[in-house]
Amino acid sequence: MTDTPRHLGSAVVGVTANRHLHDGVHRDWLRRRYIEALTKHASVECVILPTIDPDLPCDAIFQRLRDLMRRLDGLVLTGDESDLDPGIFDRNGGTWALAEDDIVASRTDRPRDRLSMVALMVAEKLDMPVLGICRGLQEMNVYRGGTLHEDLSLTHKGISHRENTDIPRDEQYRPVHTVKVASGGLLSSVI
Repeated sequence: MTDTPRHLGSAVVGVTANRHLHDGVHRDWLRRRYIEALTKHASVECVILPTIDPDLPCDAIFQRLRDLMRRLDGLVLTGDESDLDPGIFDRNGGTWALAEDDIVASRTDRPRDRLSMVALMVAEKLDMPVLGICRGLQEMNVYRGGTLHEDLSLTHKGISHRENTDIPRDEQYRPVHTVKVASGGLLSSVI
């Protein structure tokens, strides 16, 4: 097998899952809106990528995920309420320790952090297109050596990105803004 994405028939993208711990049971989950948007508006098939526990070193997980991802055409890093742990993205570590606070609802999701870090390593190796949404964009930033502000509202820069709690939760994830496509860019050439 080569280290290049496949290009047969309908495009297939990998979509990152999140970890949820409920009643002591670990579950991988994903908001249905992501799959609906990708299948309806992008006409792609989706493969949900499972979160990663630290039972194997990073290089072994990389090999496993690379074997799967070389059959994909792209990667979508979804959003989530949890904050990412930049320490997971340290490529010099090579191993990860399991911590009691690996999963704290709406705060930490280190199994997701590990998945995103390795998926970005594989996507880079395969020269695979990546779309980051909300948390996913933050993951891309940290993976590339960028920094994060714990509370963006304190910087007085950018647009506030908060959920509108006055509407039902599922309605909060409908399209909310337009996208301006710059002429001469890669996206412009595609659409």
